[in-house]
Amino acid sequence: MAVKRKAESLDTVEEDSYLVINSDSGEIRTASGERASIIAAGLLGAMCDAMHDKLGEEVRDVLYTAGVEWGRREFEKFKAEAEAENKLLYHIRNMGLNDFKVRFNQILTRSGWGEFDIDEEHDFVFIHLNNSAYGEMVSQHNRMYNDLFAGFFAGFFSDLIGVDFDSVEVSFLKDNLEGIYLLADESVVMTVRKWIDDGKTHEEIHRSLEKREYKKGRKKSADVKETYSEDAEEELE
Repeated sequence: MAVKRKAESLDTVEEDSYLVINSDSGEIRTASGERASIIAAGLLGAMCDAMHDKLGEEVRDVLYTAGVEWGRREFEKFKAEAEAENKLLYHIRNMGLNDFKVRFNQILTRSGWGEFDIDEEHDFVFIHLNNSAYGEMVSQHNRMYNDLFAGFFAGFFSDLIGVDFDSVEVSFLKDNLEGIYLLADESVVMTVRKWIDDGKTHEEIHRSLEKREYKKGRKKSADVKETYSEDAEEELE
């Protein structure tokens, strides 16, 4: 017996039957036929505890690397789906920004990871991840899942833009349900990580970035916004 798990609102997820549960075979599959499973909070917490006990702080590098690979794989799926649905889209980088935001948000919302937005008010790109599932499920390991998602955003956007980006979480919010991730050149992210180690607050980091207190002359992540020009949206019409 297949049971469709419907979304509560079609405003957030267009696929109202993205997950199909077959109680006879014990399978859960996505609308595209991929096998899926539900990871319980207890299992996720146990995995975090075990990795931290065995690897210590090195687990953060491991999770970041895993996140990068995860992001690259999700980009390939994203690219294939977008190009299959829009035959006039001769390259994924010509997708309009608003269309991209909707489609990218679906990756997160339909899997229950939360929702995202991009802050375009700064010289750098800040990705906001709100209502994070991992932040609620493994709040005691918030730094670990922050590294996982930082890697995810770095991997996804690096392949999307065709430029190597790094990412780091810079919000340090106490409830762990919202994260703000800086997407930038490796040298900038390394500088920001040093600022974090030095104890700079979220506000201080923002001010330092606005004042350009980092190594000059490198390619900045503001190029992300340039890729999605207003002309690109017109091409899709």
